[in-house]
Amino acid sequence: MQFPDELHEMIAEKAVAVLTTAMPSGDFQSHVMWFDITDSAVRINTQVDRVKYRNLQRDPRCSLVVVHPKNPYSYVEIRGRAISFTAGQAGRDHIDELSQHYLGSPYGLKIKSERVTIEIEPHSVTLRSPFR
Repeated sequence: MQFPDELHEMIAEKAVAVLTTAMPSGDFQSHVMWFDITDSAVRINTQVDRVKYRNLQRDPRCSLVVVHPKNPYSYVEIRGRAISFTAGQAGRDHIDELSQHYLGSPYGLKIKSERVTIEIEPHSVTLRSPFR
């Protein structure tokens, strides 16, 4: 699935994503996340001791909303499934890449458990930009 040019623009503007996952109870949990994209997937990064990681391991369905930092009425909604979980040095390298993009330096917060990159395969990508 191809991502709209507007999403690339939002990434350049350092937009964050709001990731929503399903809790075991059926309630939803949302988190603001750094992210990047490949040609066919969205990648996020977390630690293996986090609830969002456990949620996606149990139920890979999720959604992300990315709001343009300069126009809050322009956003992209991505619905999909977590298809891969890459831990170890690759997970650590990915959080450093994201931190470099968003903050201009390697990730500086204490890592309490192992970092993991989660790749999300979209099945729906919707652009909303009514006032553009």
